[in-house]
Amino acid sequence: MPDDDLAELLGNLLENACKWASGIVEIRVAPSHATTSIFIGDDGPGVAEDRMTDLGRRGLRLDQSKAGSGLGLAIVGDICAAYGGDIAFERCELGGLGVNVTLPAKQRQSPQ
Repeated sequence: MPDDDLAELLGNLLENACKWASGIVEIRVAPSHATTSIFIGDDGPGVAEDRMTDLGRRGLRLDQSKAGSGLGLAIVGDICAAYGGDIAFERCELGGLGVNVTLPAKQRQSPQ
């Protein structure tokens, strides 16, 4: 994945987490041989369980109390799809929204 796509993905996720957090944003990265998993969660109000499947729909804003376009999570989903990755939403242990992104690991070529 090019650096600019990764920056766009992380920027959107971190902007959302910082916007909704009460004070804590958690970031975890777990690389493995086949994938890299990125988790970003916050201690904000979160999203009702029955609305989780609505997240990532282009232009949809579940809470309009803060500024936004409703495009950030849709862009993240598009980037994940373009690189064969996945995005999933859950309630974070901190109480707010948790976002899990899984991307295929970058294939390295052997030095010759």
